[in-house]
Amino acid sequence: MKPLIRSLTLLVVFGLLAACNERGDTEESSNPVTVETPNSFLRFLNNQRDIVLSDDWTDAYYYVVDPYLERQTLAGWKAVNGYDNCDDELHIIFRDAKDLGYGRDMYMCKHEPSSQFPAGRFAVFVRNFIVKVESGDPSNYGPINVEAAVEANLTYHVGTNAIEFSPLDPTDASPSAEKVAKFYTFTPAGNLNRSLDLDGRGKKPVPQPCLLCHGSTLLPWDTEAVMASATPWEFPDVQQTLRSAKYNQLELESFDYSTQHPSWSRGNQEERLRRFNNNIVDTYMEMAARDKTNPEHWCADFAIELSMGRYDADGEVDAPANSCDSYASVLYSGLYQEDYVPRGWRQTAERPEGVETLFKRVVEPHCISCHSLRGTAAGKRVTDTTPQRRGNAVNFASYEDFIGYADIIEEYVFRRGVMPLSLRNYLDFWDDPADKPALLASFLPGFDTYTASGAVIEPGRPRAKIGEDRIAVSPLTLDATPSKFASSYQWQLIEGPLGANAVFSSSRDARTLFSTDMDGDYTVRMTIVNMLGVDRQDIVVTIDSSMSPTQNELNFYDDIRPILQQPDPSQTNKREACTNCHNSVIAPTSALYRGIPVYYDDAVDDPFDPTDRSLYRDVLTRVDLVEPENSILLRKPTRDQHGGGVVLDLDVPGHAATRATILNWIRGGALCFVGDRTLRPDEGEINEICPIP
Repeated sequence: MKPLIRSLTLLVVFGLLAACNERGDTEESSNPVTVETPNSFLRFLNNQRDIVLSDDWTDAYYYVVDPYLERQTLAGWKAVNGYDNCDDELHIIFRDAKDLGYGRDMYMCKHEPSSQFPAGRFAVFVRNFIVKVESGDPSNYGPINVEAAVEANLTYHVGTNAIEFSPLDPTDASPSAEKVAKFYTFTPAGNLNRSLDLDGRGKKPVPQPCLLCHGSTLLPWDTEAVMASATPWEFPDVQQTLRSAKYNQLELESFDYSTQHPSWSRGNQEERLRRFNNNIVDTYMEMAARDKTNPEHWCADFAIELSMGRYDADGEVDAPANSCDSYASVLYSGLYQEDYVPRGWRQTAERPEGVETLFKRVVEPHCISCHSLRGTAAGKRVTDTTPQRRGNAVNFASYEDFIGYADIIEEYVFRRGVMPLSLRNYLDFWDDPADKPALLASFLPGFDTYTASGAVIEPGRPRAKIGEDRIAVSPLTLDATPSKFASSYQWQLIEGPLGANAVFSSSRDARTLFSTDMDGDYTVRMTIVNMLGVDRQDIVVTIDSSMSPTQNELNFYDDIRPILQQPDPSQTNKREACTNCHNSVIAPTSALYRGIPVYYDDAVDDPFDPTDRSLYRDVLTRVDLVEPENSILLRKPTRDQHGGGVVLDLDVPGHAATRATILNWIRGGALCFVGDRTLRPDEGEINEICPIP
C-alpha cells in the first residue's frame, strides 16, 4: 500500500485546522481520534449496534451450523461430509489473484442421495497458503503462493476454509430437505477458528467476512436467545442469513496457475474446474426452487445466466429471462469463455458507447463475483415496460441496473474506499487511477472527484459528513461520526440569530450537544482534517421550541408503524402504505411480491417468542444508527431500485415530511415505546422483542 495512505493513521495536521477557525475555539478533544483508512477491508458496512462483527455473533453462528459439536475440527467436518466416500470428488489448485491472493489447495466432495446422505451434500474445503515477506505487505499475496500450495509446504499453510451445502435443519434427513451453504474456518492445526487476519489488516471475527463475499445478509441476531435455543435455525433472522449465503463461481481468468508444475496448469485442470462450476450452478438452481412463500427468496436468473454463458460455445445461453423460478439443469461442456458478455451488458443503440468494455474491465473483475449473488425475487417480475422498478438491481444484471446506483458507487468506491471489498481487488483496481477508475468515472453522471489536473482522486482525502439540514428543539446531538478519514474535528457556529447564546458541549469531538436559548436558523459547520487536506460541511439547524413531537419523543409504535401500515390520509399528497406489498398474507401468494425480505404488518403468533418475526426488529435491521440518511428504510422507498418504484417522492411535500419523520426518529435513537417505558436499540434488553402495546 502506498506510504502516503499508510501514514494516514499516524499523522494529525493541526495547522490546517487553525486556518479554518471562524467562530470556533481552541478546545481539545476529550476523545482520541483513530483515523480510518480507505483499505479497511471485509467489513460489514452497517454493523448494527456492534452486534454483527462480534465474538458473540460468531459463537451463535457456529452453534447454529454445528449444534451437536461435530465440526469442531477439520477432521470432524470432513467425516460429517463423507470425504471418505464421495460420489464426485475434485482436487484443484490455483492462486485467487483478485480476492485474497492465497494459494488455494481445494477439495470438493459431492454425494448423490443415498441411505447415508438421504438429502445429498456438496462440500468444499480449501487449504490456504501465504509465503509472507513482511507483515501487512501486499507482496505477501503474490504468485509464489500457488507454488507453495502445489508443494503443500505447511510452513506457509495459514488455515483452512470449508463450505458445506447441507440441510438448514440438521435434524431433517428427508430427500427434500432445504439445504443452505454453511461456512467454517479452521486453524493450520485443524481446530475451529473464531477470528482471523485475512489480509494483514488485523483480526476479524469469522466467518462474517466470508459471508459478506458470498451474498449473505448479515442481521444483528439476538445472540443470547439463539444460544439458548435447542432449535436455533428456526429464528427468522438466522434463516435469512443462512438462506442468502451461496457458493461463488470460479472465474478462471482471475486465477494464477502453477508455472513450475505442469500438472497444475490451467489447461490440465480445465475439466475439473468446469465440473466444479457445474456443481455450483446446481446449488443455485436448488436455492431458486425453494418455497416461494418464504421472504428473501433469491432470484438466481443472472447468476445462472452468467455461469451457463461462460460455457456456451456459441456465445448464447439457454437461461431463463425474468422467471426467477424455472430452471433446467444442464451439463456443462466445452471451454470456459473469457470473452462472454451477458445480455444485460451488450452494446445497444440505447446504451452509451463502451458498456461492454465497462463490464469486462471493471464490473466483471471487480464487482460481479459478489453482486451476482445478491438481490431477491421481489420486483424482478415487473415487465420491461417499467424499467425503473428494479427491485433486484443490486445484482448488476444489466448496465441499467448498475448505473442506477451511480451515486452509491461514487460514494463507496471513490470517496469511502470500501469497494472493491477485498485487498487484492482494491489494489488491482487502483493500480493506475487513469485506467479502471477513470473508465468507471466516465460513466457516472456528475462525477467530480478529480484533481486540478483532471486525474481521478484515490480515496483517503477527508470527507465531512454531518447529515442534512434539520428542524429540532434545543438541545440536540450533532454527529460527525459518518465523516471519513478524519484526524481531527472542529464544530463551528457560522451564523445564528442576533443575541442567541449558542454553545457546543465539545467543539473537537465527533459528537457534540448543541444548545441555544433562542429559536431560529443556525448555520453549523464541521471541519475535518488529515494530511491530504481539509473538508467541511455546513448545515442549517432550525430550532423550533414548538416542534411536537421532537426527535427525542418520536417512537416506533406511535409514529413509524402507522407510516408503514396506513396510507397518507391527504388526498393531494397521497402515498401508499408499505403493507400494500410488504404483507405476510399477500406477498407469499403473489408473483409480483414474493421474495420481499421483510413484512411490515403485525403477523406474529406470539410477540414474546423470539423465533417469531418481530416488526420492530425487522425494521431495525434496515436502520443505520451511525449514518441515519444511509438507512435502507429511507433509501429503498425513495429510489428507483425499490421493487414497488418510488413511493416517497421527495418533490411532494407530504412525502418529504414523511421521510423527515422517519429520519428524525432514527436520529433520536430509533426508540421503541412500551407502555410507560422508552427503550433504545443500544440498550441490552432491546435484544428482547419490543411487543406491540
